[in-house]
Amino acid sequence: MIVLTAGLLLCAAFQVGIMSCQSRILGQQTVILDRTIEMSRNDQRAWVGPLKASLPDIKKGSTAPITVTIRNSGKSPALGLEFAGSCVAQPSDKPFAPTYGPSREPLPASRAVLPPDTELTVPLCTPAPLTEEEVKGIIESGKTAVYAYGKITYKDVFRRPHHTTFAYLLNPSHSGWRALNAYNEMD
Repeated sequence: MIVLTAGLLLCAAFQVGIMSCQSRILGQQTVILDRTIEMSRNDQRAWVGPLKASLPDIKKGSTAPITVTIRNSGKSPALGLEFAGSCVAQPSDKPFAPTYGPSREPLPASRAVLPPDTELTVPLCTPAPLTEEEVKGIIESGKTAVYAYGKITYKDVFRRPHHTTFAYLLNPSHSGWRALNAYNEMD
């Protein structure tokens, strides 16, 4: 009887060891499965960001609007798309820091969804008429810097929120926009 009891206890201990090992393996498999699901979601989600900004006509009296074209380069729609942005001209020796604020004008419901592989052009600002001195400060002396910036928020099809920020500086040579080293991020 003692040998039988000892044998049963040994067998039970062996079973507990097996179950502990199986539990550890199941935990590792769960982590692998969670990572695989996350990779799949990242592969299939919407990725919205700026594609290009319009180049304003910099001449005396010009009030050409500055727009930005955003693109969903992902594989699924961006839902609840909101955009807030602006542009600012300031002395080039003054530090720049964007202030996004709330979305200036909500997008109509039909435009709040950005399907995959599509673009949307949105206005950043319509500058006040430029004076001759401002034009010279931008083009000739470089004393004035023009920044265009914005923030895009949206949800992916898995209902997870995402954002993208961007900030551009008008090149002194007036050849286009240059991305700043800061304020450009995407999650």
